[in-house]
This record gives sequence, C-alpha cells and structure tokens, in this order.
Amino acid sequence: MTIAQDPRAALDTLADSVVPYLLGVRHHSPALAAAVPALLDAAGAEVVCVELPVDFQPWLTHLGAP
Repeated sequence: MTIAQDPRAALDTLADSVVPYLLGVRHHSPALAAAVPALLDAAGAEVVCVELPVDFQPWLTHLGAP
C-alpha cells in the first residue's frame, strides 16, 4: 500500500480500511455508548483492545462478560 500524498485521499484510505477495524471512542455520548456493541458485533471482532486508565483495571473482567 502506498501513502497517499493528498490528505483527503489518505483519510479516505483510512476510512475504507476494515482490517484492523478501528473504533476510536473518547468521552463518548450515551448515544455512542449504546451503538458500540452493535458496531463491534458487526465487525465480527475476535480480539478487542481497550485502553483504560490504570484505576479502571478492576473493570477489565467485566468488559469481557457477555
């Protein structure tokens, strides 16, 4: 894959990428929080990487729960 010189073309290339499927969420709204599970299901992800602050580590076990 070549790097696009035009920023719009580069953005289009990133937006069209499906591997890896990236879903950037930061300070999201309740509406986005409700949409995230459906987005992850639609992506068919086998692995999900979640970045959390250190004090949220006790919640990691709950993130993987059905």
